[in-house]
Amino acid sequence: MKHILLVIIIPTLVASSAIGFAETTNRCFVGTAFDTKKKAISYYEYYQETRIDNKVNVATVSYVDAESRPFAVKQLDFSNARFTPQFALIDQRIDYQEGAKLEDNQVLIYKKSQSDASLIQTTIDKTDKLVIDAGFDQFVQHHFSVLSQGETITFYFVSPEKLDKFKFIMQKSAETDNTITLKMQLSNPIYRLLTDPIFLIYEKSTKYLLEYRGLSNIKDPQGENYTVNIRYDYSVCKTPAP
Repeated sequence: MKHILLVIIIPTLVASSAIGFAETTNRCFVGTAFDTKKKAISYYEYYQETRIDNKVNVATVSYVDAESRPFAVKQLDFSNARFTPQFALIDQRIDYQEGAKLEDNQVLIYKKSQSDASLIQTTIDKTDKLVIDAGFDQFVQHHFSVLSQGETITFYFVSPEKLDKFKFIMQKSAETDNTITLKMQLSNPIYRLLTDPIFLIYEKSTKYLLEYRGLSNIKDPQGENYTVNIRYDYSVCKTPAP
């Protein structure tokens, strides 16, 4: 229930169908995840995005541990929906995978752990307030104005690990001249007592996610989800270790 949850610009031009040209750009940035329990770096996230007309189209996230050893990769496809991207995560370190695929008005979600003989999957209905994985960041940016004004929004977040979706509420919890902090928690008051909220710090001018504080969807070598503080750096573009 707690699982949730994502610059260098190199412009090029590609031909578009009947309207001339669409601008394609590449963006990359890095997230450093600090384990709040062990007070040490747990892993790094290396994001590489391809955008068309400044909208993210596809993305790859490479996960590297504190010793620079790659252990997981996630592929995302936003081409059909900003908030509900199709994605596939493969964590070789613990032999785990999960993902989501769009099928008409439904979403197929799946997972497979080391102890599973095959994929375990189910389908859920696709609704307007449904959010999948890194589509969360797109969802926040879309509602940035109302969140900045102090309004509370609700949405359903998909958890492939739980093979279900869960209702969340989000609202502003703090603000500075340059940033806004959003608080995300389960809508169910009983579940809310049993889980910690997630805090997200966004830069006002760029709407970039600067910091994520809470439970990660990435697991440690023992198969337990990290509790992290992830800080994002858009000023450099690093290449994952081989």
